[in-house]
Amino acid sequence: DKIISKGQPVLYAPYARPLETKSVYGVIEVTPHMSSSESSAITLDYKGVEEQGIKSIALMSENADTNGKIFVCGTGMLLNNTIKDINSVGISNAAYFTAVTNAMTGAGEAFVVPVKSMAQNSMIMTADVRRVYAAVILILIPALILGFGLFAFLRRRNM
Repeated sequence: DKIISKGQPVLYAPYARPLETKSVYGVIEVTPHMSSSESSAITLDYKGVEEQGIKSIALMSENADTNGKIFVCGTGMLLNNTIKDINSVGISNAAYFTAVTNAMTGAGEAFVVPVKSMAQNSMIMTADVRRVYAAVILILIPALILGFGLFAFLRRRNM
């Protein structure tokens, strides 16, 4: 709810399998923590059979006696490296996982890790530009240094 109120409701959970709760045992309560939308489709096998509708993708169980919590997600790719790179386009997987961690530890909003893109800007050059830079760096600059060195050497030698 806190993520949705901040305007980041989009989560990306590829290859997610639907999870079901079989039963609740006494003091242990299992609640859905992340669900698919009504328009999403889940492929249950590789034959193309799909189910549409709301399905639980992640569950949280809590023991009322010990206050212990267990989080189970139907995909192992919630924090994959490629998914972390797309956080800058509105996907809030890292913020969701931080909220889950805070809820499990009881920290509330004690720490919040802002999502930052670690992508580096690369310099894109054409082949002609690379040749010019190579000629300047590998030929012209060393030739100028050698020329100034020879000039200084010959001038001091004849003094």
